[in-house]
Amino acid sequence: MTEIVPLDDESVVGLEDMDDEPVAPQRLKIVHANKNFEIPDTGIATDAFTAVILGMVRQRVLWPPEIGNGPSKPMCRSRDGKTGYPDPESFPLKASGLQGLVLEQGVTAGCKGCSLKEWGSHPTQDKPWCTEQFVLPMLADLMGNGRVMPVFLTAERGSILAAKKYIVPFQQSRTPMFTVFTEISLQHDKRGSVQFSKPVFKRAKDTPPESHAEFAAAFLQMRDYLQAVRTEEDVTTGGGDNLDDLDDDF
Repeated sequence: MTEIVPLDDESVVGLEDMDDEPVAPQRLKIVHANKNFEIPDTGIATDAFTAVILGMVRQRVLWPPEIGNGPSKPMCRSRDGKTGYPDPESFPLKASGLQGLVLEQGVTAGCKGCSLKEWGSHPTQDKPWCTEQFVLPMLADLMGNGRVMPVFLTAERGSILAAKKYIVPFQQSRTPMFTVFTEISLQHDKRGSVQFSKPVFKRAKDTPPESHAEFAAAFLQMRDYLQAVRTEEDVTTGGGDNLDDLDDDF
């Protein structure tokens, strides 16, 4: 396992002027066809890495019943798992059971009273239509050189089972996840002609206690970022993490 060390103050020749640039957390995506993790914006890819998982942020997303190969926007998204922002043009208001909701830009809907999170609400499959997501903000050593970058990995559907199994012992012991290093890899499988991968989380050695306050502060910053209302990344192209035809049992 690579030893993760804090970023130091040494400048990289030719990039000295970038030292003070803030680094926004990057989305780490599972690319099933390539059997690896990848940051779409940078092309950084790996099949396994070591990270400090800072915590978990619960979210929800409602995709159209059928997602093709072209770009597709969610019909509703909740960045805190409690308050949804339905799209006025596509949100299935009648199916949601949200009586009295007037769809217009910027309107919000409470997830608690929405029927689309219930089992069997999906119009074509026997499952909930609205998908629960566990977003894991982390400091990851993706290049194996001991230098970390802030990223977040979204677990949903079948992947969320692996995330829950790993998270529950921390919850039961009331221990933050950042107290240990986590080794993250992929388990590959195939159903029919569809290849898919789901994350595997393995607990490694303890993190230095003197870093815990820094990790806690980093989690709060990343949680604020993840829960901020944005639209620029709310698009899927029909591949990647979204494997609806495999459902929750793989």
